[in-house]
Amino acid sequence: MILCGKGISPGIAVGKIHIHGKFLLEPEKSFCRAGKERAQMDRYEAVKKNALDELEQIITAMNKHDPEKASIFRAHQDMVNDVEITEEIPAKILHEHWNGDWAIYAIYDTFIRMVRQAADPLIAERAADFEDVRRRLLRLWYGKKEDGPVMFEEPVIVAAQDLLPSDAAAMDKNKVLAILTETGGGTSHSAIIARSYGIPAIMGIQGLLKKIKQGQTAAVNAVEGTVHLEPDKFLIEEHTQKNAAFLQKHKPIK
Repeated sequence: MILCGKGISPGIAVGKIHIHGKFLLEPEKSFCRAGKERAQMDRYEAVKKNALDELEQIITAMNKHDPEKASIFRAHQDMVNDVEITEEIPAKILHEHWNGDWAIYAIYDTFIRMVRQAADPLIAERAADFEDVRRRLLRLWYGKKEDGPVMFEEPVIVAAQDLLPSDAAAMDKNKVLAILTETGGGTSHSAIIARSYGIPAIMGIQGLLKKIKQGQTAAVNAVEGTVHLEPDKFLIEEHTQKNAAFLQKHKPIK
């Protein structure tokens, strides 16, 4: 079977697929008892501060070797402090008695949907960044620690419905042969990270997760935007040769 998408970071790879599931807590709509609104607000403010501190640590670490990626997480700080969001969430908590986790989830959901529907693809792809920020806030609300680097036992082709910037930045780039996603585009922050790491990536593969299996072998050509599932030995050899030629052509000049 051949899958097609948009190659957004060039390269060629052959390997086994690792399906990456993303963490998402989806709270139920809930309300706090009268008189408990201030406690919910204090907790929300503490979560915001912790999120900003976490992001600052990421930015500081990345600034040393890759300022472009650091700027992605600086934008996430701006989203945490977004004026409309930081007005809407307190209003829901203080005046409509929403619990803080539901307020975070629902208000960010409104912004995610709005941004995703933007006519400008560059703006629409920022929806993944709002989703990333929401996930960070909810994780902190529930007291869960930041995930460390995603380590793989062997090099793999990472496949996901979408890959949020935090997911991409946390992966061991030396063990990621290629990235495949159902959504996203060339201007998404995950795409920027993939290109900066030199990882072949194809995005916008419709129905990807319904067509692949965990551990399945695939041959990825992110120059042409194709993925061959269960390639025979001839296709594997062809992709191996193309990869060698690609690497030789793009070898850094000393």
